[in-house]
Amino acid sequence: MTGRKPGRHNRAFSTKRDLRIDAVDLTGREDCRVLDCFAGTGALWRAVRQERPLIDVDHIEIDRAVAVGGAMIGDNLNVMAGLDLDVYDVIDLDAFGWPDKQLALIAERRAGRLPVVTATCCGQLYTAVPRLVTDAVGIPRSWPPGVVSRGHEQWWDQFLASLGWGRSIRWRASRGGGWARYEVLVPPGADAGSPRGADRRGRAPSPSGSPPTA
Repeated sequence: MTGRKPGRHNRAFSTKRDLRIDAVDLTGREDCRVLDCFAGTGALWRAVRQERPLIDVDHIEIDRAVAVGGAMIGDNLNVMAGLDLDVYDVIDLDAFGWPDKQLALIAERRAGRLPVVTATCCGQLYTAVPRLVTDAVGIPRSWPPGVVSRGHEQWWDQFLASLGWGRSIRWRASRGGGWARYEVLVPPGADAGSPRGADRRGRAPSPSGSPPTA
């Protein structure tokens, strides 16, 4: 997933808003600082600010025509590379696809002190799983794409765990031939408490290199 998000598809808006409120609450700071990497018009964080008015949000958006006022304009991977990510308590990756490269960048730059991350990962049921994900979890490149695709969530969970995010507050939707997973990635040592956006679920990934079940 590159820094481009074509259009803004804020389906399940209230769930996405509630997950972001959960993310803010996880930090334990009313004035937490947020980096919104796929900002669009900024509608989601405006809704969060109605309930958490002290948060400070910086936005990144590639499309100047739809960008919220004051946003940093550009591919978010390039913009993030030039920012001090240590100043952010929450990083929002509301991607129209797989935010694998953004998560890898955050994990590398924030190793050992991971922030709370809200992530939207979505695609078609048989869309290609990113090579960054399959390589990280040890999937042989000889496996047929259809076999790999059937295990997309299994590999995604293992990828997140390999970066340090072992738990999440998540909500999943399927529609037509596609799927979307909205979640708050909980850093080690944080207490997820009683989330309002979705059920709290731990991960118990199966060993990497094992084919997914049908």
